[in-house]
Amino acid sequence: MNNSVYILEDRALIYINGLDAKDFLQNLISNDINKVTDSSSCFASLLTPQGKFLYEFIVLKHKSGYFIDCEKSQSEKIYKQLSLYKIRSKVEILNLSNEFVVASFGYEKYLSIEGSKDILGFTFKYREDPIILDPRNKNLGARLIINLEKLYLSLKKLDLKDDKVEHYYIQSHKLGIVPKNLNQLQNKLFGIECNYEELNGIDFKKDVLKDMRELLKLSPDAVQPHIRRTINSINNNRFNDTIEESINQGGTPSDCVDLLLLISNH
Repeated sequence: MNNSVYILEDRALIYINGLDAKDFLQNLISNDINKVTDSSSCFASLLTPQGKFLYEFIVLKHKSGYFIDCEKSQSEKIYKQLSLYKIRSKVEILNLSNEFVVASFGYEKYLSIEGSKDILGFTFKYREDPIILDPRNKNLGARLIINLEKLYLSLKKLDLKDDKVEHYYIQSHKLGIVPKNLNQLQNKLFGIECNYEELNGIDFKKDVLKDMRELLKLSPDAVQPHIRRTINSINNNRFNDTIEESINQGGTPSDCVDLLLLISNH
């Protein structure tokens, strides 16, 4: 078993807490915040009003609020973006990048820890600190979110040995997942063009349908496969049959997106 651990010093933690924290995030992120519980975390992103990529991160429950595990070079911008949306919401937004750290270790080692489950995004506590199986791909391993002061004692207890972080990035790139320098893609790609479907980063009953509207303006043909995948993800035979009939009778991509928008409101 590989006992290597990679200290991801290029990751940062933002903490969102308060009475409106859940609704606040639900209105902003690409995924469904209802998926995030004490035992489940998710991958998500912030998009522009036009549906283009801005930032991506992992969201996990912590105490009464939520951790945003994001790229450190973008953390201050994400913090400011979230603060901009705060307005009158009863939320507190804290940048805890100097207090908490993200440590990543292998899938097999994760499964050897008591309390783990082989479910993407599964989250449990080691002592008081969350461990999550990466919600994008289990071959990226697990992440321990921990206070910096407790890090090395916990790594010793878990029998994890610090290794070169480059090995983590090599594995990430092999899986087709880019872990950093994503600012180069900002405002250039729509959310549904960033492989977020495959990475479990989008909920099709949320704003992805708005992405489709924007993509329609540029390339109607490009949105067709996304329509098909959305149809397959909706467990409602009556609506599915309606859309299938529209497609079979020569309905345009725009017609289909209109129908999907109708579905998302039911």
